[in-house]
Amino acid sequence: MRKYKNKVVFIGDSRKMKGGVSSVMKILETSSLWGKYHCKWIETQINSPNKFHKILYLFQGIIKGIFIIPQFNIVHFQTTPGKGMKTLFPLFLYTLLWRKKIIVQLHMGNQIESHINDLSFRFWVQYSDQILFLGHTWEEKIKPYLPKQIKTDFIYNPVHTQIKQSNHEKYFLYTAYFNENKGCDIFLKAFAKITSNYPDWKLIMCGVGDIKLIKKWIKECKLEGKVEMPGWVEGEKKHLLFTHAGAYCMTSYQEGLPMSVLEAMSYGVPVISTPVGCLPEILQHEHSVLFFNFGNSEELAYCMERIINDNNLRKQLSDEEYNITQNYFSVEKITQKLEYIYNSLL
Repeated sequence: MRKYKNKVVFIGDSRKMKGGVSSVMKILETSSLWGKYHCKWIETQINSPNKFHKILYLFQGIIKGIFIIPQFNIVHFQTTPGKGMKTLFPLFLYTLLWRKKIIVQLHMGNQIESHINDLSFRFWVQYSDQILFLGHTWEEKIKPYLPKQIKTDFIYNPVHTQIKQSNHEKYFLYTAYFNENKGCDIFLKAFAKITSNYPDWKLIMCGVGDIKLIKKWIKECKLEGKVEMPGWVEGEKKHLLFTHAGAYCMTSYQEGLPMSVLEAMSYGVPVISTPVGCLPEILQHEHSVLFFNFGNSEELAYCMERIINDNNLRKQLSDEEYNITQNYFSVEKITQKLEYIYNSLL
């Protein structure tokens, strides 16, 4: 096999995973970084209701790692504290054995505080060469708890810049892997408060997860016929939904730097969100986003009405978000920073 001076192998979720880590990896895979550092992607985790399938997929990833890791200079783990780190622990130890440079990119925001004292988290941190956070906020907050010799930095998630939308249709878009953390009930309760005043508006909820619970909440909120659920969307269908959305809503309690919000911003779709994860670091209330407090359906309903009724506000949010995307989250800017980090380690 041909030898290269600088080679980076990524270890993280499967391409088939429905989540932020996989989305980030698929974007990096199309960037100039991939060829320049002869990158490879070892897929280790997958969404599946079948536990045996998940274990088998992880085992296959570990076997691939045993053969691939020795050929690379840098091993770049894309993971989360807790379950993610425990799952990848065998490959982390194997990487240490080969004395490779280790980067650990933590895909968490406000959840990370509960893991600071975990033994597995502290072990990973102590023996890594570089820890990357999703934003400056969390780097500064967690850094005092880390060993002083550990290099830390932050790197935002990349997103492809789209052609800015000009044709808004009357729907609030929502995408998620439906679970308790996502606050789906808040989204539905908020819209139920205003729907009688705006009969032309509807909700489009894209995703998978606890569909039965979502349908139960739709019935309780008397929103039958007002909510479309197209499932998990990708490709052209996803592109069209974001292109024409009247606004995008995020109701989560815990996130890092949610890719769905960045994607909405990349289309110039006005965003209504909880001040979750790193979003307050980059977005300003009433200037580039409408923030509402966690779990507060009254505030969310008020924000929805403002989006519906105030064309000037909607345009301002759209313009500001689109500019922020280009200035901070473009693939080119993120890959430039990764190159700097790789070169500093090599």
